[in-house]
Amino acid sequence: MVAKDVEPDEFVIVTHNVTAMRLVGDRASEQVSQQICGQVCLKLDTGHGWTKVESADGYHGWIVDEHLCTWPYNSAPWSPRAEGGRAMVVTIPLSPFYHTQDRESAILLPMGCIVHKLGIEEPLSGSICAVEAPLAMTQTGKPVRGFMRQRDLEDLASNGAPWTYDPVHVCHVACTLQGVPYLWGGTTPFGYDCSGFVQAIYALHGVNLPRDAYQQAAYSAGNQLPADTVPSVADLIFFRGSRNPHRRKVSHVGIAMGNGRVVHASGLNGVAISELASQEIAGEYEITSLLRLQPPA
Repeated sequence: MVAKDVEPDEFVIVTHNVTAMRLVGDRASEQVSQQICGQVCLKLDTGHGWTKVESADGYHGWIVDEHLCTWPYNSAPWSPRAEGGRAMVVTIPLSPFYHTQDRESAILLPMGCIVHKLGIEEPLSGSICAVEAPLAMTQTGKPVRGFMRQRDLEDLASNGAPWTYDPVHVCHVACTLQGVPYLWGGTTPFGYDCSGFVQAIYALHGVNLPRDAYQQAAYSAGNQLPADTVPSVADLIFFRGSRNPHRRKVSHVGIAMGNGRVVHASGLNGVAISELASQEIAGEYEITSLLRLQPPA
């Protein structure tokens, strides 16, 4: 692909609910990761309707230009600026963003998207609240106004997430996503891969893990434990495939549930709870290490 130079420290914001990051700028190319509406990326290169970006977790990939808008402020995630409202986070798997108060013409926003609740005085029907989101923003950078269900949203806390770190709550949220299909490069409830699932769950609790399982295994803000350690609730368990043709040190990750169980995203069942002693786990993987995370300060 022939690409053009970009200005240093030029940022773009994602204006689609979920967009693919691809290995090269081609819709047939491998999806390496995903970005959700409102995430801000560093622009690295452009060409033929695609932009190469570096995401906040350091991942590189190409995103189609229709899903991006120039972000002139800084590298921080989208931060609503309108007065009289507050930033809120989607905390259910998929929440409808309605274009009318009558709940018509909706687009689904995935868990983790940030919207801005507006301080509108006139009464709204039921439990609907007025919000702004950077959906389909033009180059003018103006967000779209719409309506969402209040119960689907939580306030954005000072840690940049809706919840503080709590091992039991981490597992609770992970279990609400059972049945979500497996998707290579997936990071949302439309589909997860194993490390994308873990990264998304912990981000909701103010812990910003790297993108890939092998990177998560080396995460510095936690205690790395040997493979024979009895897992505690919300420990990360790292595995390698028993056949392992690529000789990877780590090829899978899941979240310990206690009592010999793990919740994980696998190609076999998608997001599911499995027994560590089951054929699905013990017959296919060996545990390489654990990581016990330290609560953020």
